[in-house]
Order: sequence, then structure tokens, then C-alpha cells
Amino acid sequence: MSRLQHRIAETSEALDVLRTRHALQNAFYLLMSDLKWYQRRGGTASLKDIASVWIRLMAPFTPHVCEELWEAAGNEGFVSLSEYPIPDSGLIARDAERAEELVENTLGDIEEIIRVAGIKPGKITLFTSPVWKNAVFKAALLEKQSGRLEMGALMKELMRDSEIKRHAREVPKFVQSLVKDVQRWSDEQVADSIDPVDELDVLLESSVFIGKEFNCAVAVMDANSAGDDVDPQGKRRFAEPGRPAIYIEARQ
Repeated sequence: MSRLQHRIAETSEALDVLRTRHALQNAFYLLMSDLKWYQRRGGTASLKDIASVWIRLMAPFTPHVCEELWEAAGNEGFVSLSEYPIPDSGLIARDAERAEELVENTLGDIEEIIRVAGIKPGKITLFTSPVWKNAVFKAALLEKQSGRLEMGALMKELMRDSEIKRHAREVPKFVQSLVKDVQRWSDEQVADSIDPVDELDVLLESSVFIGKEFNCAVAVMDANSAGDDVDPQGKRRFAEPGRPAIYIEARQ
């Protein structure tokens, strides 16, 4: 229901300034994508409420079809005379959304690896970002927020941290890529990412779901604590904030 509030707000805002194409994209395509993910995750409790909102959001675009759907859903009167959806800020839970985004994006990355490698997974191991990369990531976001993000100055600051300094050979390449990406982020994106979700907890809680999706065992661990015994190919070195590293063992 949290993501639905954003779809309502974005559709209404777009209609207010006559950006009908953008409004339709939110009301139909993006909302349908959200609904498919909700159902894929086993959601059923809110389907009736979602349908009511969707029919009313779509009414300006497909009025005749929506009147039929409104009646078929057991509603009285005309959808054209019903109240247009209004976002409820009390239903917005950004941490829950970000957790789901992490799971969804990780699932997509696994699917892509399987497709490219042409293998059937026997076991999937996910490695979350190490502590030092999380610290670098937050430092970069804070510098961006203050308007002072610059690689040289950031590197100088980071090297004062003894834990980060232990990874001095890896830090420059990671910081260079990170600064390039974060410089393009909006203020809203930066503020939204400064206090991240606990990726290890989120993926551990979702490991059963991921395992069912690929019909195999799934393990989740912090890249800091993993060794070559569980990651003989060294995939854990690619783990970054928001994007866990993935090691897939082919089914025998």
C-alpha cells in the first residue's frame, strides 16, 4: 500500500499540469508492475482496495471501461462521480519499499546471471556489502548533500578512518565509480539513501522466497565474514551497498 500512495500522488500531479502520458504511465503501467510484484510476493489482503483505487485512477483515460469495472466490482453509483484517489501519507513506509526494491532488484540480477550463464542453480549465495564500503557510501552521500562531493577531498577524509585505510588498494576504484554515480543523483535520492535498510536482515528474511523462485537453496552472508570455502570464485569482492554479490553453484 505504501508504493500505491506514490502512484496516486504522481498520477494526480501529472494530471494537474496536463501531463497525461506521464499520468497514464503511473496509473496503468507502473501500478500494474507494482501489483504483479505484490502478488508474486504472496500478497492478497489488499487486492480489493488496490482495484478500487486503480479503477478510479484510470477513469479519466478509459471512462466507459472503468464504469463497467466499477459496477462489476460491486460499487454503487458511477465511478465518474466517485472521489478521485488521494494519497494517504500515513500508509507510506519508505523502509518497507526500499526493502522490497532490494529483493526485487536482487531477483532480477540472479535471473540475468542464470540467463547469460545458461545454468540451472543448485545453490545461490548472496553477499551483502562489507562495512567499509557502507561507510564510504554514506560519506559520499553526506558530501553530496552538503554540496562538497569531490573525489580528492573525499579520499583524504576516508583515509583518516583506520578500517577504511585497511582497504587502501580497493578504495580509490570504488570511490571513483561511486562519486561518478552519486553526482547524478537528485537531492531526494541522496536523502532517501543516507540511512539504508539492513540488507543482511532483509535478504535473510526473503531467502525462503528467493529459494522458491529458483527451486534451490539460498544462503545469505556478510561479505566481511565469507571465505573462499563458500565463495571460491571471489564474487564477494563485487558486493556494494544496494547490490549484493551473487555466487551461483550449478545443479549437478
